[in-house]
Amino acid sequence: MQLQYLDLAIAIFSKSNFYDTTDSNFHQIIEPYLADFTSDQLKDIVSSVHENSQINGRGMARYTNRLILAEIENKIPDFDYSKMYNFKT
Repeated sequence: MQLQYLDLAIAIFSKSNFYDTTDSNFHQIIEPYLADFTSDQLKDIVSSVHENSQINGRGMARYTNRLILAEIENKIPDFDYSKMYNFKT
């Protein structure tokens, strides 16, 4: 998977402006490629979740955050979530 595509996927996801759009973006352009994201890209995804209320406030947030968390634990076991209080699992 090309890094530019994955960067674009994160950019689109981070700008999600409705709960339904966020769910669709996650399931179509983030979830299928979770294993392909680099450590830095995974950090960007967590930041996007933390910063965007349309991502972190939706009903599916805890479920999808657990999927992201599982991949982060594989690649960045010492990731510091302490400042990402909106990234709830």
